[in-house]
Amino acid sequence: MPKPVLLLHLRADVNTNAIWKAAINSGWATERVDHSARFEVPAGTPKVRYYGNTLHAEIIGNKIPLICLPLDLTVLATTKLTKRRIALIRAEELGVLRESTFIKPAQQKWFSARVYQPGETPVRKLGSSVLPSDLIYISDPIDMINEVRCFCLDGKILTASYYRISHDYCPVGIDDVDRPKVLDEMVAELAPLYPPGVVLDFAYTDRHEFSFLEANEAFASGLYGCAPERCLEAIDASQVNKPFSA
Repeated sequence: MPKPVLLLHLRADVNTNAIWKAAINSGWATERVDHSARFEVPAGTPKVRYYGNTLHAEIIGNKIPLICLPLDLTVLATTKLTKRRIALIRAEELGVLRESTFIKPAQQKWFSARVYQPGETPVRKLGSSVLPSDLIYISDPIDMINEVRCFCLDGKILTASYYRISHDYCPVGIDDVDRPKVLDEMVAELAPLYPPGVVLDFAYTDRHEFSFLEANEAFASGLYGCAPERCLEAIDASQVNKPFSA
């Protein structure tokens, strides 16, 4: 009987290798594809899924038999769970900064997401392009002491990790027993706003509370110490089948 197929970016890294192993252990067939996405889907294949990055997924999207479910970009700017002021604007509306402001791209990561100081402007990464209509988030800076990544399915956390502790990057998985219950409550509240499989990030701040940072596509998110087998479940649910055409 044909197996489900997981497509992976041709360039291997620690994340794709971990998901590749998890897929094989879960009975999936796997294949790495370049930008041409040339491969044959065995007859009777129940589904094809992808894991890599958003740019690669966009480039090969019309050549692969699946649809990567989009995120609603307005959610971050409207939900009260962020516990800070956030606006979703066009790049041309940014203007000259007069105070410290956190800025991040809402779609492709064409500049570094960070706190920009008065007079600074985001600098484009090599090879990227930006249009005045590109969407960006601007928000009040917050002191994020700990940061948490959650791979979620249908409003429940499958696996989670602290990827920053006391400001330092040091990914470590969180057991279900040790996971702060408020995270489960926040994920359940956010679930109706996102695809069934999604990655939700949270911060523990200097106000001694958790706030919602952002949502990311499960098919393009780093694991950061989360359990690969559980991550694969979220990746699976972040996409749906479509008829294949060569």
